[in-house]
Amino acid sequence: VDGNGTELHTPDTQSATNLTGDHTFGKINTPVIKGYTTTETTAGGATVTKNNPNATITVTYTPNGHIIPVGPDGKPIPDAPPSHNSQLTLITLVKLLRVKSQMFQAITQNLVSLVNR
Repeated sequence: VDGNGTELHTPDTQSATNLTGDHTFGKINTPVIKGYTTTETTAGGATVTKNNPNATITVTYTPNGHIIPVGPDGKPIPDAPPSHNSQLTLITLVKLLRVKSQMFQAITQNLVSLVNR
C-alpha cells in the first residue's frame, strides 16, 4: 500500500489449515513497484496459533521523488527531462555539470575582479 492505504499490488495471502499449535509462515521478497520505494526487502514470517489464527503484515511504499534540473537563475534547464530518484540520465547529468561549471567560472571571475581592485 502507499502512505494513504491504497493497494499498489495484489496481496500475497498465505494460509494454514487445521492449526493444532503454532505455525510460522515463511518470508517472501517484497515486489518491486515502478515509481515507488519501500524499506522492506522481505515480508512475512508471522506466527499464528489456534487461539490467534490471523496475522496481517502491511508493507508501505512511498512514491519516488523527482529532480528538476535548474540553471544558476533558478529556472528549469530547457529540454532537461525531470529525473526520478537515483535515475539521473546521462544527458541531465552533463547539463547539470555544465551549469555547475558555468557557475564556478562566474564566481571565479567575480573573485578575480574583487582581488584586482
